[in-house]
Amino acid sequence: LGAALSWAIAQELLAQSPMAKVPLPRKEHCTDRLTSEEAKRLLDVAKQRALRNKPAKLHYSLFIGVSLAIRLGLRRGEVFGLRWQDVDLIHHRLTVARSYEGLPKNGKARTLPIPSPLAEELSQWKPLCAPSLVVCPLGKMGMRAFQNLLRDAECPYFSRPWHALRHTFASL
Repeated sequence: LGAALSWAIAQELLAQSPMAKVPLPRKEHCTDRLTSEEAKRLLDVAKQRALRNKPAKLHYSLFIGVSLAIRLGLRRGEVFGLRWQDVDLIHHRLTVARSYEGLPKNGKARTLPIPSPLAEELSQWKPLCAPSLVVCPLGKMGMRAFQNLLRDAECPYFSRPWHALRHTFASL
């Protein structure tokens, strides 16, 4: 509504927004996150599934996606838009150049250091992932598999579970 009223003012259809003096309710900030114990358990269960089901790319891809979100704070779209060409395993750097549907949220690429455990996981995953251009080729079954993973790791399910992993990274 605010955008429509601002547009109407810019088009000189309105002199002033009728909402100018209406106080907006306070924004509630989402603070959903996992505890350090829950995050460790989630990574452990995801890794166990990945190693047990190596031929099935779904579980390994999910493990890598969860690891990227928890260890680097990547957004869901950044996890699934990450390409191998943006991962430098020699220098332990990763460039977030795009999201799943385009540019990253702020429109700018950023380079992040890859922690050693994640670099090792990515090195083991890369030959198994080939010939995919993206690091986490989950496909349509990914969200269902993620829900099952959270349940099996006895982690809470939040309204925005991937974003909760980003908050977990920031908290830890």
